[in-house]
Amino acid sequence: MSANPRHHNVNVSGSVYYALAPDGRLFHYADTPPSGAVETNIEFVEHVVEISDVRWSVQAPRLDVEGATLSTYRSAVRNFYDADELLRVGYPEVADLVRTLSGAAGLQRRALGRAESSHRSRTSTRISPASQRSRD
Repeated sequence: MSANPRHHNVNVSGSVYYALAPDGRLFHYADTPPSGAVETNIEFVEHVVEISDVRWSVQAPRLDVEGATLSTYRSAVRNFYDADELLRVGYPEVADLVRTLSGAAGLQRRALGRAESSHRSRTSTRISPASQRSRD
């Protein structure tokens, strides 16, 4: 049921993939695996799920029940294509938002650090797509 009379609930089916490993410990070598070793033991298993637009639902999803929630947030990031600005402004904002919404006292920077390292290695300081959108 929708709280917005103009909104029509439309559900679609989609696939999500869960990573499984025979012994429960996932691994994947990012570089060349050692001689005789397999590159990965990860097996992705498809699950078909129903996907719903919950933006207009009477009750928003709850983090402690559905594992997700919705929130309105205005970022201070002005240019989402600027990798340095994302690292300097966007990542700390996300960490603060996760702490606020989840009540987590000790969000570890290590998880974001991996993303930062990966992001820096894949991008230059400024990303220039063919059609860059600027924020108002």
